[in-house]
Amino acid sequence: MIEFNFKKHKPKIVYDVNGIKKYLCKVRKMLIHITPEETVRQSFLGYLITEIKVPIAQILVEEPILRHQKEDAITHKGRADILILHEDGRPFILYECKKENDSFITQVYKQADNYYDAIRSIVYVGVVIGSNLHLFYYEYENVDNDEIKERIDLANHPSYLQLLNDNEDFEIFEYQQEIYKRPNFIQPISKKDLTEYYDYGIIGNGTNENLHPFLINFYGWLLDKDDKFETTNKIKDIGIKFTKFGNAGGGFFTQEYRAFLLEYLDDKPIVFFGLNGMNSGKNSAIGTSLFVAIETNEHSHSSLQLRCDKYIKLENNIAEIWHDATITVGKLGASKRNELLNFIATKQNNILFENKIILGKINFSKEITSQQNQTKIFINNLIEYAILRDEFRHYKKGIS
Repeated sequence: MIEFNFKKHKPKIVYDVNGIKKYLCKVRKMLIHITPEETVRQSFLGYLITEIKVPIAQILVEEPILRHQKEDAITHKGRADILILHEDGRPFILYECKKENDSFITQVYKQADNYYDAIRSIVYVGVVIGSNLHLFYYEYENVDNDEIKERIDLANHPSYLQLLNDNEDFEIFEYQQEIYKRPNFIQPISKKDLTEYYDYGIIGNGTNENLHPFLINFYGWLLDKDDKFETTNKIKDIGIKFTKFGNAGGGFFTQEYRAFLLEYLDDKPIVFFGLNGMNSGKNSAIGTSLFVAIETNEHSHSSLQLRCDKYIKLENNIAEIWHDATITVGKLGASKRNELLNFIATKQNNILFENKIILGKINFSKEITSQQNQTKIFINNLIEYAILRDEFRHYKKGIS
């Protein structure tokens, strides 16, 4: 049996969301209801990340088993507590987590074994109860044509690199986590790079090429998780999340989004920013939208799709980002612009000027960074606008 320091890795920050206590999951970038089992899972995730050195990008939490089975051979439909991916993307370590004071009984191992049998690429299996971990793998022996499975227990938990190397000496190679490199935004931008932005749906191929330097510079900042955004008003930069959001037109936009937890609001929403190529009509060219989405316990939805070709004005490497208060309110459809503008005027705000929403001005001749005052103003204003738009939607729907 292996023991890890449960208290050391137990989450220190607890968020109160309308009277409900929650943790911020390091991997899923979302607030999770606190239960005894979730406390074990979050503590063990902390142990895996800080001591076993598992890259967060290689961790899946509450992962549906069926995603890793062949369609014609699905044997289980449960969810694995934690799956660790090999560097080639296949799952190769499985952990099942149980609350403190549970017992290492047959049923616990049976669940883990069922998942192990269903995901053929799994090599190592761990059962975690409180601060105790039983980590093992199986060896097979053919005796008189009957395959016998023998469980081999590990006395300690090797590092992620050692498990990747998968031999007794663990000296084959070193795993190198890819170092993020900001993309080139200085014109001319290569056709190869532009094609990738088009193909990945980041920039629309109908977007004015004069916008490319700003959009690529901003996109480079969005994905630079090491350039932490820090303010004094309890907006917490929680990194990158690969997810999808829909819009009123029924489309879905899967992308890597930069996520911000708003600690100052009662419902602790998470606001996401991303760039998506999208058209504004059936026969229109594919433009680019600055996508702003909001996720709470009750809902996850797009708050704003700011059409960059329309709402970004360029002058001497300065991008002025604004909006005209166009808004759709669910099944009620489009609302009048003046209604939203008048609503915002009744609120204390930093964004309403001369009947227009002014979000910020960005000098993009140099790399955009979180330390720049222009970036702080823009991100704060964009978050403020997204929240006010949601308040207006609630107002129109008659929700208190």
